[in-house]
Amino acid sequence: MFCDMCGKELPENAVYCMFCGSTVGKNTQPIDAYDLSLFSRPTPKHQPNYQDARATVITSLENMQRMLYSLLSTIQNLQEKTTATHTTLLNLGNALKAANGTFLSLQGNPAFRGAPMEEFIHSHQQMLAAIQSQDLAVQHNLIAAQELERVLDTVLQSTEAMSTWLKEHA
Repeated sequence: MFCDMCGKELPENAVYCMFCGSTVGKNTQPIDAYDLSLFSRPTPKHQPNYQDARATVITSLENMQRMLYSLLSTIQNLQEKTTATHTTLLNLGNALKAANGTFLSLQGNPAFRGAPMEEFIHSHQQMLAAIQSQDLAVQHNLIAAQELERVLDTVLQSTEAMSTWLKEHA
């Protein structure tokens, strides 16, 4: 006899499925509270194949390793781009500082009388503050990426060790 809901094999006198709890068949006879056979699990017809399970685990580990290596490559590319962005921001910041210094020195020069120097210098100072803020965020991202890379390396090593052990102890 099989459960109509989950399809599991059940004892012939079962009223309820011991797997999913649904009512089985049209049996309306009262249940004998002392008959535990209604709730016993059937004996498996075959033993589990541990070699198949081991092979499945090894395949899963290998798939996970490929994904982890792909992620590691992406993180390393991100670190390179982040480092380049950091360098660009530093160079831009240094150029703005130099330009501000030059314009500050020209501020009293009569040849620049009436020029909107204060607005120009103020806008450059705002840009410099924004660059410094952005660079700080870039540095934090770089530190986070380095930490993620370290953890990822540890996970890869343990995954490789487990995969190797399973293959050697087959």
